[in-house]
Amino acid sequence: MTNSVLNGLKNQWISELDAFTDYISHSNKSISDAQRQFEQQLSTTNDSEKTKIIIGSDQMQEHSKLNSIFPHFFRLSTFVGLQFSLENRLTVLCSRIHESKKFKIKASDLRGENIIEKSRQYLSLVIGLDLDSLNNEWTILKDYIKIRNCIVHNNSRVFNEKDKMQQKEQELYKTMSKYPSLRVEDYGLFYITDDKFLHDVVAIHKTYLTKLLDIADSSIS
Repeated sequence: MTNSVLNGLKNQWISELDAFTDYISHSNKSISDAQRQFEQQLSTTNDSEKTKIIIGSDQMQEHSKLNSIFPHFFRLSTFVGLQFSLENRLTVLCSRIHESKKFKIKASDLRGENIIEKSRQYLSLVIGLDLDSLNNEWTILKDYIKIRNCIVHNNSRVFNEKDKMQQKEQELYKTMSKYPSLRVEDYGLFYITDDKFLHDVVAIHKTYLTKLLDIADSSIS
């Protein structure tokens, strides 16, 4: 694999992640504008009419959509999309190296629970890259994997009963508690409360991929 290929991947992936940042900002602005428009509608009505609007079923549903449902779905789906994109990028990198070096073993041949973990094993154990400098980012990525799995496989439910949590539920709850933007309700579901978490995810992905490609660039001729 040539250095130009690795540099091309780096430039492409950074550009795509920058676009993700813009997508988050633009989407959040659209939701905020809709919220503001609804609040302005309330502010221009008299008290009696405002009461009718607030208690009216259609208006209540609109308020719930704009202030709860839309932000919640947007943040969850964006986070899952980011994790899916990271899996795709790591799959591409491992495949390119496999094709270039003609190794018999592929990343998919390794044991592991997910593509992200398999790619790390492949690049470290098979290709021989020294990934120790990525340990900080890797610790956070492992948390992201747990959070993603909670959304996809357990419908964002961290536990069933707070006072009777199983060991895995306790571990997941502890992971969630590390991030201020994640709120776990007493009934077990968790929410991403702001877009800062999404921007942080983009930043970690960008740092991890950039460092990883630099390591590969200096180690693979």
